[in-house]
Formats: sequence, structure tokens, C-alpha cells
Amino acid sequence: MDIASIGQASSYTKAKLDQATEMGQGDFLKLIVAQLKFQDPLQPVDNFDFMSQTAQFNLLDQVIGLSNQFSSFARSHNLAYANSLIGKNITWESDEGSRQAVVEKVELKEGIPWVVAAGQRISTDSITAIAQDHETGIPEEE
Repeated sequence: MDIASIGQASSYTKAKLDQATEMGQGDFLKLIVAQLKFQDPLQPVDNFDFMSQTAQFNLLDQVIGLSNQFSSFARSHNLAYANSLIGKNITWESDEGSRQAVVEKVELKEGIPWVVAAGQRISTDSITAIAQDHETGIPEEE
């Protein structure tokens, strides 16, 4: 028995299961409409149950809105953080080892801020130290 193939199959199945169990706002609304459309006229949906489902739909809508607002806040925060590094000396890890340079500018690539130092685009996640130029003993480039 090939264990690697079983692991791959289970991760594929898990991904499909996650997609199948995630229910969006549109899916929820379709479910409520289908329930009302196909209900038994002699035993209609209980008002309490219908109101409960409507409340769940409203809650889902509010959670989606909150998630969108938080994502927007996080993007703004990351951009402000990257902008605060302009003019500061940073140390970061690269393929050549630990490097230092002064941040010249910030660039957005696919909505993610990257700092530019020594002509290189650097992820803020790879920065290991931040200092003012005069604190590092490294002369400023002219």
C-alpha cells in the first residue's frame, strides 16, 4: 500500500469537503426560498423556525460585512507600517544572508506593500531589525 497516495487522496477529499461545507450568503438564501417553495400547504413552516432562519441569514450578512471591513483595516495597517519604515535602516534575511540598507520607498504588488531598499523589493515579514540611520553606524548613501 502506498502511504503517500493515501495522504494525497485524503487531503484532496478534505479540500473538497471544506468547499462543500462552506455555505455562502447566496446558498443560504436559495435554501430558504426552496424551503418555502416546496413546503407542504397543510403543514406550513413554523413562524418561529422561519424567523430563526431569517435571523441566521441576517447574522451571516453582518459577519461577511465585518470580515470585509477587517480585511480593509488590515491592508491599511500594513501599508501604514511599511510607510513608517521609509528612511530607516533595516536588516533582512535574503538568499545571500543578512543584509542592511535604508528603505527608499514602498511599492504595492497585488495589494501587498513591499519596502524597497538597496534596489531590492523586500517583504516586511523578512525584516529582522529596524533602526534610525544614525544608530547603525552605516553611512548614508549620497
